[in-house]
Amino acid sequence: MNAIRNLSFAGICMAFVVIALGAWTRLVDAGLGCPDWPGCYGFIVFPTTEAEIALAESRYPMFPYDINKAIPEKVDIRCSLMILIRQYQKSFTDILLLH
Repeated sequence: MNAIRNLSFAGICMAFVVIALGAWTRLVDAGLGCPDWPGCYGFIVFPTTEAEIALAESRYPMFPYDINKAIPEKVDIRCSLMILIRQYQKSFTDILLLH
C-alpha cells in the first residue's frame, strides 16, 4: 500500500510540473515556438547559428524564427517527455515489486 501511495504522490508532483511548464510556455506566448515536432524547424534542438536560422526560416516561411519562443517550447516538450518516461518506468517497476 505504501508503494501505491508513493507512486500516487510522485504522479501528482509530476503532473504539477507539467502543468507549470505548460503555463510558463503559454504565458510567454511560445505555444508554437517550433512549427514541427519533435524537432524545431527541422533540427533536433532549436537553431542557434545564423546559417541554421536562415535554413529554418527558408524551410518554414510562414513561421518566423524567434529564439525567445523556441526555448520555452523545447523545454516544455523535453521535460514533459522525460517526466512521462520516468513515470512509466516507475509504475512498471512498482507493479513488478508488488507481485
